[in-house]
Amino acid sequence: MDEDLKFVLNCCTAFGIYIPQTKYGSRRWKIGCTIYTSFLMVILSSICVLGVFMSPLENDYIISWFVSAFVFVSQIFSHLVMMWECLAKQREHTEFLRLLDEIEVAFKLKLRTDIGRDLLAQKLRRILFSLAAISILGLIIFGIHTSFMDDQGYFWWALFAILAMRMRFLQLQMYVELLNHYLWSLNRKLQQVVCLKTEEEAQLLDVDYKQLETLEYLNHIKELYSSIYEAFHCLNEFGQASMFAVTASYFLDCTCHIYWCLLALDKLFPSASIVLSISTIIPLSLNSYKFCYTCQLVKQECRLTALLVTRLNVSDSNHNCLELQKNYKSLVHDFSLQLLHQRIVVTGKRFFNFDLQCIFGICVLIVTHLIILIQFTKSDNNSGNVNQTEIQETMVN
Repeated sequence: MDEDLKFVLNCCTAFGIYIPQTKYGSRRWKIGCTIYTSFLMVILSSICVLGVFMSPLENDYIISWFVSAFVFVSQIFSHLVMMWECLAKQREHTEFLRLLDEIEVAFKLKLRTDIGRDLLAQKLRRILFSLAAISILGLIIFGIHTSFMDDQGYFWWALFAILAMRMRFLQLQMYVELLNHYLWSLNRKLQQVVCLKTEEEAQLLDVDYKQLETLEYLNHIKELYSSIYEAFHCLNEFGQASMFAVTASYFLDCTCHIYWCLLALDKLFPSASIVLSISTIIPLSLNSYKFCYTCQLVKQECRLTALLVTRLNVSDSNHNCLELQKNYKSLVHDFSLQLLHQRIVVTGKRFFNFDLQCIFGICVLIVTHLIILIQFTKSDNNSGNVNQTEIQETMVN
């Protein structure tokens, strides 16, 4: 799994959204990547200005031109935010990677459990390969169709930024999948502890329950949850600005292409626009849905953790010593307070949380903006028809 993570981070380095740390690269390489990222920021800023001023203004569909130009600027801006975040949040990113290693070691040494490293690596490869393949296929279809069109828009200007945003989402998807698996593994061990206290008939034969009933083991679970919470906190610190910017850009991009699909169905745009729009909408929707769905699973695992600790709190302790019973109850109470204050969420600059409700909110916003754009289009067409009628009447008179 370290090789998979290293490969993803190297790909991110190529787009200027990750600077290697000492474990994944030498100090000279780190300095070179910092200079490379700063240079990319200057180049992208120039590309943004040149792209807007060198692309022709479409007088017939000025709203469509404005929307596409706004989407292009948002894509470049999102890439700039990711690179700024890469430069400014290196310490948080390094701390996050350290916590990932620390959590995996804690599972082995403290909880003495196997987290299924090989199965996890296969799952991550399958998810990342599927999302990457769909994204690349959509970009190939879009690029081929765009090459044969008279107006190529801003696609080639923004291609590097588009690839960087999708690579960023794959990177964050991998991080959230890892942490979700760690949280799932922690809940499995906590379930065994609860089973020991409440359901003796459901106990498994291959589990050492004498070890599970110790005060030290429960304290290890509590500490491991703290490490997972800290990892999510670091993830929000070094990734929330880019997550917010990329999500906003995805929202604008999807709205723009759905709007063009409607114009194509209304015979205002060529039919090829439908294929172009679908090749963009599907990858963006799948990437966003998968990421939000994984974050929803994280929320469900956190609720399960709170439920298990609550069941543990109301159960009777197996310790004969009154002092041990008191210490055990006190530790469970502290764990409950910890869960109350350390709620795990993945947030976009604290404006919204990533979950299935976020997907619903984005869909509502897209429908709202489509209604506004369609109303503007209809009013422009009506005013154009009125002007043509007046011109014809003037010529007849």
